[in-house]
Amino acid sequence: MNTFTPTLDGALVRQLREAVHGEILQPGDPGYDEARKVYNAMHDMSSRPTEPS
Repeated sequence: MNTFTPTLDGALVRQLREAVHGEILQPGDPGYDEARKVYNAMHDMSSRPTEPS
């Protein structure tokens, strides 16, 4: 079973942070786990194995 974890280059993340209003959190950032919690865990897709298209 393969999993696909998308990643963004650090420069792209900095550009995104400058371009949007609000906070951009990545795995490992303080508050990330709390912010990604969903009301209905049935819709939590982060732990599902996926394959790239």
